[in-house]
Amino acid sequence: MNPDEPMSTEQAEKDGYWLKGGGNDLLKGKPNWQEFFISLPDHQKAFVDHSALRYLGCMDERDKGRQEWNAYKIGLGGAAIGYTERVPDFLPKQSILVGTSSHRRNCGYATLFKEENGLVNETVNQVADDQAKITAEMLGIPYLGVVEDYNMNPPVNFHPARAMYYDGGGYFVPYLTPELPEGLLISRGMVSNSEYSRRLAKIAMKIVLEHGFSRRFTQDSPFYAVIVTEPGVGIDKEAATVEVKRAIDELTNEIGGEFNGHLPVKVDYIEKVSV
Repeated sequence: MNPDEPMSTEQAEKDGYWLKGGGNDLLKGKPNWQEFFISLPDHQKAFVDHSALRYLGCMDERDKGRQEWNAYKIGLGGAAIGYTERVPDFLPKQSILVGTSSHRRNCGYATLFKEENGLVNETVNQVADDQAKITAEMLGIPYLGVVEDYNMNPPVNFHPARAMYYDGGGYFVPYLTPELPEGLLISRGMVSNSEYSRRLAKIAMKIVLEHGFSRRFTQDSPFYAVIVTEPGVGIDKEAATVEVKRAIDELTNEIGGEFNGHLPVKVDYIEKVSV
């Protein structure tokens, strides 16, 4: 940007969220995500009880549900849009599922599903809503409704995520610990299909690198792919690492040229610790 040119409102907003989200010192001087995480006073709140009520939502970091739902998000591609194992994976979890949802501000996964399936006569919002209703009907649970523009937190027209939380256990809800950086949530431990989860990881990173802080990410201030694990629950650190690194490799082949052949993405880890 030419320093003599006035800053656009959008750029000023992005700069504000970059600073608010941690600026260039995202981990507050800590050497890694584990040490940063356990230094936060409310870090244990991010791991919810296995009996806690949940809703099927989108991995979008701005989707934090609605207060009246009294449930925590399971982050997927929309409300498991097009996921072929919806019934075997989630029917056994019916006792904790209060319903499905969709959201506004252009669901990236619904946009991709619309394009891949040639749904030219439907808007992205219609696709997101209809697919959430289909999932709800398949599982015998309610469609809760829409996370409207004003419900999105923060209510901005770009992705302010600084991280992707790839949750091997499935019981990590980052927005319950407000000091954690904004991040897309993939509740990997809730689904059985590793290819689906890996694809979500690739899409999540691509969305942020193209529609988030984009070139603001560098090797010194990277976007973090944070692998979250809970001992004895879901998939372990090694398996999750293989999936995420494969997603990074695939995305590098797709858009790496825009970043001089090396994506500004760094893998790091959070593990639940006993209190």
